[in-house]
Amino acid sequence: MRCTLEKDVFTLAGTALNSGNYLVYGGWLPPKINIVAPEHNISFREMLKRLDRIGRTD
Repeated sequence: MRCTLEKDVFTLAGTALNSGNYLVYGGWLPPKINIVAPEHNISFREMLKRLDRIGRTD
């Protein structure tokens, strides 16, 4: 897995399935979980705002 942050642009990449998009593919035990990195760049500030909203839900 590789993450970079440069000028408020957060880039996330993985190595699962020999693809730059998959961070985690499956797993050893059920449930099977696939985590895919977004294909576009993310504003780090916007990502933090969205994570904060998730943390405030009841």
